[in-house]
Amino acid sequence: MKEKAVLIFGSFNPITNAHINMAETSKKMIPDADIIFIPAKEDFLRSWKRFDDSSILKERVPLIKKVAARFGYIVSEIETKGIVDGKTVNTISYLKEHEGYGTVYLCMGTDKINEIGTWYKGEELLRDNRFIILLRNEHSDDILKGPSALYKDNFIFVKEESSFMEISSTAVRNYLNEGNIEAIKDLVPEEVYDLYSKEAHK
Repeated sequence: MKEKAVLIFGSFNPITNAHINMAETSKKMIPDADIIFIPAKEDFLRSWKRFDDSSILKERVPLIKKVAARFGYIVSEIETKGIVDGKTVNTISYLKEHEGYGTVYLCMGTDKINEIGTWYKGEELLRDNRFIILLRNEHSDDILKGPSALYKDNFIFVKEESSFMEISSTAVRNYLNEGNIEAIKDLVPEEVYDLYSKEAHK
C-alpha cells in the first residue's frame, strides 16, 4: 500500500474502457499512488439509478476485480459490503483512517465537478482532497463554479482522449440488450467482452 490513493467511484455496470482510461491517466499523473476502483453499493443502483438488470449486477464486481488484477489496480468493496454508508466523504475518511492513505485524489469527468459542493459535507470534501478532472471539449477556466471554484488549487485538469469520450456503460448495456455483442468489443476490457460473448453463444 502507498501513501497516496486515486479513487475512481462509479456504478461500473459494466466497467468500460473509459473507466480504464481514467485509471491509466491517473497512474501517469500520480505514479506513486494506488489506483482504487470503488463500486457503488447495489441498493444505490436499484433505488437511485433505477437500475435492476440482475445479470449485470451479478457479474459487476467480479468483472471489476478481474480487470483490476490485470492492470495492477485495487478494488475496494467497502461500499458494496456496507462497511461504509456510501457517502463519498465517509468512504475517504475510512480509507485514510483504516488503510493509512495520507493524500487522496478523486478522478472524475467534468459532469460531476460542480455537484461536489452539494454532496454530504461537500465543502470538507473539496477542501481536504485533490481532484483529477478529465476534460472533453471544455476549457478548465470555464468549468469551476460555486464551492468548487473556491478550491481551484485542488483540481488537476487533463484532456481526455477523444476515443474514450463517447463510451458509457449505458451504451454497452443497450448493445447487450439488442444482442449486438460485437458492438461492445472496442468499448470494454477483454474480460467483459469475453464473458458476454460466451453467454451469447450458450
